[in-house]
Amino acid sequence: MKENKHTIFAFICALSFSLFWVFRDSKKQVSRAFYVWESAKYDLTNSETKTLSQLKVEKLYVKLFEVEKNDVLGIHPTAKSEFQFTYNDELSAEIIPVVYIRNEVFKGIKKAEMDEFVSNFIFLLEKRYKERMDELYNLKEIQIDCDWTESTQENYFTFLKKLKSKVNYQLSATLRLYAYKFPDKIGVLPTDRAMLMCYNLLNVHENRHKNSILDLNELEKYLVGADNYPIPLDLALPTYQAMHVYQNNIYVRSLHQNECDILSKLKKHSKLWYAAKEDFVVSNLFIRKGDKIKYENIDHESMLKALSIVKNNVSFATDYTLSFYDLNEFDLKTYTNENLDSYFTH
Repeated sequence: MKENKHTIFAFICALSFSLFWVFRDSKKQVSRAFYVWESAKYDLTNSETKTLSQLKVEKLYVKLFEVEKNDVLGIHPTAKSEFQFTYNDELSAEIIPVVYIRNEVFKGIKKAEMDEFVSNFIFLLEKRYKERMDELYNLKEIQIDCDWTESTQENYFTFLKKLKSKVNYQLSATLRLYAYKFPDKIGVLPTDRAMLMCYNLLNVHENRHKNSILDLNELEKYLVGADNYPIPLDLALPTYQAMHVYQNNIYVRSLHQNECDILSKLKKHSKLWYAAKEDFVVSNLFIRKGDKIKYENIDHESMLKALSIVKNNVSFATDYTLSFYDLNEFDLKTYTNENLDSYFTH
């Protein structure tokens, strides 16, 4: 009888523990988001606005500009986006400005240069945000995107700490999978949150028979067994596609967005590889009959598998953001709105 009591007690404890985790997961609030990553003049199309409205998207991570460094100009902004956002009844998403900073900026930067850089950075970011976002000057969060390395970690983290100390809004930063897997080697971001970027996992030219945008086996290698990251995480997954053109087995150029609308002119050879059936021109690039093209995209089934891998191996806060890279009506034709909605509720 005593053993039965112990057995029943153990069962109740196990059931309670299981129900706790089920209940806890059911309480997670997922904010819906997209990246807008245009460097030229750009406005949302009617189709994109409709998609955002139907999906009830709450956030747009919008690239404002990039920062690079050279011997002539030093540290300077480039690729300034001319994206113009206006609130309306259909769409009232929060705009989170993003700045991409090239890793070279943090190589050998001196303390005096750092202080000046931080001040100039804040001035330009706030100025362009006010100009481009319909003068709705209510910043709640900014995000920094940088592929930092072990050699630039100290300077990059110093920049983030100084930036955070001078602004009164939330600071987030992108987190590549290598940095997520090996925080002991490359450090933990000194930010409020981190966006885990689950794409661009492989070198496209060195891995010709794998999808460099999102290879599921590679994704598992980085996530399985990794320790929980010490700060709250958000998640970014890819919805874009690309075609990589090879002539005489030599890489020539990559095509993106509506440039990829040439499948009818190609003959499929394998899972990723096609060949041109005829001569034609796309975006001033002459494609010859027989030229090889590697076509990469993420279909619905692969997206669901990726989400399962991430959810089974990464610990997210109670409230987190799921963002897709990036908002483009051509790329989004790969998915129905029902597909996209299911990813947010997966």
